[in-house]
Amino acid sequence: MGSAADCRDEFIKVGIGSTEFETLVQTRRRVRGYQNESLAREVIEEIIQVAKGASSSMNTQPWDLYAVTREPLNRINEGNTENMVTGLKSQCEFPPRKK
Repeated sequence: MGSAADCRDEFIKVGIGSTEFETLVQTRRRVRGYQNESLAREVIEEIIQVAKGASSSMNTQPWDLYAVTREPLNRINEGNTENMVTGLKSQCEFPPRKK
């Protein structure tokens, strides 16, 4: 994993200046308040299609994508919250596929 300076240098290479990079880092935010509405399956499928086109080292595409909704998602959230509160280390819910 590269340092912040490495990331800044990469942004500069593609035309984003150092000041712009610093502003980007300093103003980023996380959204943790979600709407209580499900996304349409078509929207999820479109997001996955776009994600499948992301570049990877030597086009290895070493990822697996899972879309989990409703009750299974609630169980995962509850388990993750319980683990965090009790101090347990994160675990992979889905073991990686053997290729």
